[in-house]
Amino acid sequence: MCDYQGYEFGAGHYPDSVCIEGRLFDADACDGDGNLYDNEEDIPCPMCRPTDAVGYCADQNSFFDDFDPTEALAIAMSLVTDIRANRGVIGPIQPPKGGDCTKGERE
Repeated sequence: MCDYQGYEFGAGHYPDSVCIEGRLFDADACDGDGNLYDNEEDIPCPMCRPTDAVGYCADQNSFFDDFDPTEALAIAMSLVTDIRANRGVIGPIQPPKGGDCTKGERE
């Protein structure tokens, strides 16, 4: 766990995502004792797995008809770069290599 907390699940006004072993979990999806539910979706952490996070975000953006793959990738790169920069991590991110973008750093 890298201690990342973010806003990936839509809360907007408070951090609602937490990184556990490189995957983001919805901090609001838990039982009465605070145990997080595993939604079994591999949402990569933008801090631990930036290349995978770019691929995931690009795949999510590509569901919209008006985004071509190049534009979806550029938007995803910008988003992940901004998330990292806001936490003091500056530096290049490698874009995912073709095909299924959501694999890579975990393999």
